[in-house]
Amino acid sequence: MRCWESEVDFVGVPLLLLETLSKSLKLRELPGVQAFRFDDTVEIFCVDDFATRVRIHLYVSLARILVLKQALKAAQSKYLRDVLADSLGFAGAKMTRHVVGIAHVADLESITDQDVKAQCERAALKCGRRLIMEAFKLSIQDVKNVAESLRAFA
Repeated sequence: MRCWESEVDFVGVPLLLLETLSKSLKLRELPGVQAFRFDDTVEIFCVDDFATRVRIHLYVSLARILVLKQALKAAQSKYLRDVLADSLGFAGAKMTRHVVGIAHVADLESITDQDVKAQCERAALKCGRRLIMEAFKLSIQDVKNVAESLRAFA
């Protein structure tokens, strides 16, 4: 039977969703389905069976959910990476400010030996610079390693 010879429903499916679905389901192989490429973005499925039409709508809905979940996960991951980078950059700026600016901290000011104080200030400036300059490259594990190395220095 051809689509235009009987009562049928037409189901448009975006190709992006088709690619998602094609890994687990071949819509073209369902009974009573004829597929036509409409343009570069949508494929039209000519369906003459109600159950098949429901299956296609269900699969398309599930594919949309999968695509949205993947997009949400990617957006959340990027957001958290950006928050971490902003936090590291801010921490590096504060470390630099405590050494160079007028907001000195008792931790460094209480060191009486000038050579040791200079070493600690250099280490703090080096760490602060790295946090600022490499904020988008550093992971939490990298920051933990830097903190451990500074602890070992003291």
